[in-house]
This record gives sequence, C-alpha cells and structure tokens, in this order.
Amino acid sequence: MKKNRDFSLLNELFKGSEGVFLTLSLIIGLMFLIVLPPLQAPDENAHFFRAYQLTNGKIIADVLTEIKTDYRAGGALPSSVTKTATIWSNRIAAHPTEKVKKEQFLETWAMPLEAEKTTRAVFNSAPYSPIPYIPQIIGIAFGKLFNLPPLWLIYLGRFANLVIATLITFVSIKVLPIYKWVFFLLALTPMALSQRASLSADAVLNGVSFLLIATIINCTFNSKKVKVSAKDVALISLGSILVSLSKIVYLPFVLLFLLIPKHKFNTRRSYWLSFLFLILSNVSICFLWNLSVKHLGLPVFSIAGASIKGQVEYLYSHPLMIFSIAWNTLQNIRFILDSFIGILGFLDTPIPTITMLSYQVILVLVALVSNQADIVVSRSNKLTVFFVLGATVTLIYLIMYLLWTAVGGTEVLGVQGRYFIPTSPLFFLLLYNQRFSFDISEKSFQRLIIYYSVFALLSSLIAMIARYYY
Repeated sequence: MKKNRDFSLLNELFKGSEGVFLTLSLIIGLMFLIVLPPLQAPDENAHFFRAYQLTNGKIIADVLTEIKTDYRAGGALPSSVTKTATIWSNRIAAHPTEKVKKEQFLETWAMPLEAEKTTRAVFNSAPYSPIPYIPQIIGIAFGKLFNLPPLWLIYLGRFANLVIATLITFVSIKVLPIYKWVFFLLALTPMALSQRASLSADAVLNGVSFLLIATIINCTFNSKKVKVSAKDVALISLGSILVSLSKIVYLPFVLLFLLIPKHKFNTRRSYWLSFLFLILSNVSICFLWNLSVKHLGLPVFSIAGASIKGQVEYLYSHPLMIFSIAWNTLQNIRFILDSFIGILGFLDTPIPTITMLSYQVILVLVALVSNQADIVVSRSNKLTVFFVLGATVTLIYLIMYLLWTAVGGTEVLGVQGRYFIPTSPLFFLLLYNQRFSFDISEKSFQRLIIYYSVFALLSSLIAMIARYYY
C-alpha cells in the first residue's frame, strides 16, 4: 500500500504543466549546467564571489581602501577562488571564437581550496542582499564542508540554484488558475533555464517574481478563492519583499495587490490596511538594506564617463532629451527580444535563428488562445498591470542610464532582455482575451507546446556545445 501511495504522489507531482516543467527544467537544466563552462553566464564570476563571501557570514561587504578606484566594494576571498575565476572567465567570455581547453579543467579540477590563503577583490555584486544567493550559499557551503576545490563549489552552487529555483517556479505554475502554459513557456526559455543552471542571482529573482504574480492572479481570478486570508496577505508581502530585496527596480510589483477585488476581504478597511502593510513593509525593509550598504557605493567604475550626479544634472538641464533618448533606445528592441529568449553564455552564444524567432511567435500565440470562459481580465485589471509593467520597465532603463551610460548619452546602454523575465508574465497577461480560440483538442495543444519546448531547449544546447567545444 505504501509503495502505491508513494507512486501516486510521484505521479501527481510530475503531471500537468507544472509537472512537465519540473521534469524538463531539472533534466535539460542539468545538461545546461554541465555544458555551460564555469563562470560563462553573465556576471557569474561576480555572483560566485558574493555567494562565497556570504558562506563566511559576511552579510555586508567591505570597502577596500587600498583599491584606487571610485568603486571599491568587495572583500577577502581564497586566492584559489579568484585564480579559478581568472582561468575560466578571462579567455573565453566575450570571445566567441575561443573554445574550452582541457588544460583549464586539469588546472582547476584538483586545485586545493586553501581557504586560509586569501586575497582581496572588488566585485560589482557586493551590494546585493543575501536573498538571491540562498541556493548558491547552500551548495557552496556543502562543498566547503569537504574542502572541495573552487571548481567543484561552482558546480555545487549551480546545482542548488537549479533545483531550488525550479521548485519555486514549479509552485508558481501549480497555483495559477489561468495561463499555466504561458508561464511554462516563459520559465523554459533557453535564457531563463540557463540562468537557473548557473550561479546567477536572477534565478531566484525570476522564480519568486513568477510565484508572487501567480499568487496574486490566483487571489484575483480564481472563483474558488472566495476570501483572501491573512495568510495570503503575509505570503504576498513576503514574496514582494524577496523580489524587492533581490533587485529594487521590481519594487512596483507591490501595486499588483490592487488587482485583488475588495469584496474578497472581510471589510474595505481590512483591504486598505493590508495594502498599507504591504507598501510599508517593502519600502522600510528595502530602505534599511540600502542604507546599510550605502557606504559601498554603486558599480559605475567600469563605464567611461558614467556619473550618477552628472547624469541627473544633464537630465534636469535637458528634459526634452528624454524623448530622443527613448526613441534611440527603442532601436535596440531586436537585441532585447533576442537576449530575452536566448543569447546564452556571456552574451556571446546566440541560439539558432529559427528557435529565436519561433519562440517569440509561439509565446504570443499561446497567450492569445489560452483563455477560460469563466475568467475575465477586465480593462481596469489590464490598466493596473500596464501601469506596474510600465513603472518597472521605466525604472530598469532609468537605473541603467544613471549607472551604465556616459553622461549625456543619446541612448540607454547595458539593458538586456533577461532583465525583463520577471516582468514578462505581466506583458502577456495584457494579451489575455475571450475572442481567440484554437480549434484543436486540449491534449494535442499541450503536446505541441511540450514538443516545441524540448526542440527549443535541445537546439540551444547544441548551439552551446558548438560554441564552446567544436
């Protein structure tokens, strides 16, 4: 009986859109983890340094006074960690013709950790909160128990990141009353999977963002959810805090609470008190964290001519330039779309063009036809979603203009499509409608999505193998 019950539980776990997601994310994600060479995801070396620092209990990074640059945040790391990073990140990253050499593995595979022999290093992830590094901390800390080489710590951190971020996303798809297959596709873009299979802090951010949005969608549109409980409000508050602490530009997500109908609360007073609690908890915790790391500064050191103060003064004295800057920036939309779906590695490994273009088309089509007769997303709902989406996107571009663009720049530099993965469910929610339908059985529809996802991920995997090994 117990075996049958266990089998039933496993069967329940792996069925439906969330079950297929769990299977594909873990199996193909593990392939991505192995094929993608160490520290080849965007900023992965910086994420490795920050995650390792946190395993030592160093919540607030140091200011390295001996470093003669404007940005000096970082800390002490084992010399073996920085040496491993140098061996893997300097030669291959951003050099598309360079291939992995077996000497890199031979040199780092058995390199002793020697944690007591340290060097001080600057890394641009130093001001990040510990929240998006929880999985990596678990993996790296486990490896440190056995004094494993830094290369092993990288793979253990990646594995923990893949498993935990996958489980968070699995729950988000499971709680959704609508758009399960849209979330499925968004969570399985080659870029999203690549981030989960690396040490990227964005893996947890993406997962928690999806879970927060899914929870609010469930509270708003699920007819079986008659009342929103204090537990629901607490979960929404926790989710929004985790998202905001991961990256503050996603703070506007708290306003999604306004989607929830007031009649699902006992009184209007409890509704507004819950919303006030949500706002105050997010703003106060983010304020306290940013206050605690204010002395670390911001990583503008690598951009020639960048200055936050200078940029603010420029915008203040040339307010009409905002329209010109926005127009010029819009010309990069092709790169944004492509890097949202899959320019892998250190943004030097594009997936096949057919996969890139077809994925965008499939996403839009699935969003347009994925509707339920008993669920309507009203115009006021879409206005709220549009406002939150617009505010978040504006913050992303504003921050990048202040931090990563030279003073007086005519376009915003440094923005990548992966920054919009957390906001992507909001964009596609705007496409929800009752007009379009697809004359095909539900099973056939689901199979087509699954087969296509496998094709897209395997073609991307082959592109990575060709890029790094042949």
